[in-house]
Amino acid sequence: LDSLARIAVPTLLLVGEADGLAPPLCSERLCRALGAACGARVEVVAETSHQLMQENPEEVNAHLLAFLAETVQVS
Repeated sequence: LDSLARIAVPTLLLVGEADGLAPPLCSERLCRALGAACGARVEVVAETSHQLMQENPEEVNAHLLAFLAETVQVS
């Protein structure tokens, strides 16, 4: 996990609220390891497990669109 602190680009971690394979606590630990330099953040998708993109595509897309709107500069 120490090498993750070298990542210096905006990073979004999406995790299902009931993910048994990679629970939210793991994503929060990963986010801390990434550090503040990249502005990493965790978004927990409610009522989903490991296949959050299939279980709640609307909420996943909303998180992705918001993240891209904040981080991508269009010229």
